Amino acid sequence: KDNSVEILREWEKKDPRVIVLANQANRGAAASQNLALEKVSGDFMALCDADDVWYPQKLETQLAIMARNPKVGLVHSQATIVDSQGKSTGQEFTKTYSAATPRKSGNVFDQIIRTNYLCSSSTLLRRECLDYAGEFHTQLRYLYDWTYWVRVARKYEFAFVAEPLLSYRIHGARTALDGPGYNTARITAAELILQAFPDLQSKYQAQLFYLLGTNQLALGRRQNAHSSFANSLLSAPWKCKTWIRWAQTLAATNEGMQTTR
Repeated sequence: KDNSVEILREWEKKDPRVIVLANQANRGAAASQNLALEKVSGDFMALCDADDVWYPQKLETQLAIMARNPKVGLVHSQATIVDSQGKSTGQEFTKTYSAATPRKSGNVFDQIIRTNYLCSSSTLLRRECLDYAGEFHTQLRYLYDWTYWVRVARKYEFAFVAEPLLSYRIHGARTALDGPGYNTARITAAELILQAFPDLQSKYQAQLFYLLGTNQLALGRRQNAHSSFANSLLSAPWKCKTWIRWAQTLAATNEGMQTTR
């Protein structure tokens, strides 16, 4: 705990545009985002998480893109990774966390449904996207932003700015992704996406069920993983890697049944 709220209260006194919303207890990032969503009155919403820092030209650059491209619902950008002292590490966000994602602009639904590659603090969204996507999923500690981007991408185009428009800070106090916790979040996130879009194309269903299976397997839930891989094969029976995983979990499931007997 620090004096961030007190500092913000001082800014609130100086500038009527500043409205401070503070939770009495830690309710998690998703709940805090939803609290902000309730208060949005303008045409756009921009997120800035944790101790990240926007550059002066961020909003101006992104708003200009929005003005030129009415089909774009979300603009995101490159970010410079800095340490706890604000010193550049020499790395950039998308080159570090999403180098394998070839397309970050346009209709990106087929990209974003595979993995979360957006820097949350770089995003600017139209108000209509918020109305369409609804609230962030509070049952998720991690990846609550990913399920939101998937919902937005289902209807709206994205635009990516290759120029870094903010600093993304890495330090010990930032939420760390514990392995089992992240596996659990991936499972929940995949289930939420499948529930939100029951009419998903089979190739997307296959990807999500495969994601379910790999993370269930990582947590030792072999029977659940076997069922998920089977569902993935129902949607994409030509995937060799899924057949291999299915067979591996089948053998493990059979061994478990024999042990219980």
